[in-house]
Amino acid sequence: MAGKEIVSSAFHLQTGDHISFPAEYCCSTYHHHAIVLFVRGYDLVKIIHATKKNYGLNGYEVREQDIHVDHRIKRGELVRYKYDPNKCSDPDNVVVKAKSKTGDYYFDAISHNCQHFALWCKDKTKDRGSGCWGLANCNSCDSC
Repeated sequence: MAGKEIVSSAFHLQTGDHISFPAEYCCSTYHHHAIVLFVRGYDLVKIIHATKKNYGLNGYEVREQDIHVDHRIKRGELVRYKYDPNKCSDPDNVVVKAKSKTGDYYFDAISHNCQHFALWCKDKTKDRGSGCWGLANCNSCDSC
């Protein structure tokens, strides 16, 4: 990863971008990571991410979701990660990889979380069948 930047407009986002924003879980705030699928408007972005299932069952899944970003942008909380294009997948492949993981997702807060999912999607050296689930294995994009 070459760095990160605060997003000042949803229209600055592009398909395949790796983003993060504050989210709450168990009375604690953390940065939730996702991949941008496309921008629907000034405040609405379609993402794909590894997240808790939303239909009352325990467990996690990879799913597509529309999120409102205007309030996060106004507070300077929406972050886009910058990558060396020679080391990471092109945007179309990022989306293909992300969508290939849609469905149930094994979650571990330390070694298999939303950030690992986003890093794996961006990583040019990982094929669609393998995973980049430990940060120690995610160094091809200088992400560690």
